[in-house]
Amino acid sequence: MKIRTLEYFVTLAESKSINEAAQKLYIAQPSLTKALHLLEEELNVQLFYRFSSGIFLTEAGKKILPEARQVVAYYYGWKSM
Repeated sequence: MKIRTLEYFVTLAESKSINEAAQKLYIAQPSLTKALHLLEEELNVQLFYRFSSGIFLTEAGKKILPEARQVVAYYYGWKSM
């Protein structure tokens, strides 16, 4: 798992739209979708429910989100030392 993938997950959870998150991250929507799919495979859990009206965190996604935010924050804290 890469730190960038966790950043994608956090941004996606906050955006609630794959297209909006992709724009914020300056990446193509298919790349974001693929990264999310690979993260879900790696963790063996579905993180989002996908609907035409947007995406919503599953219970597992809700549990992982604060921890993912913390890992990303730690990473950037370590980099600034």
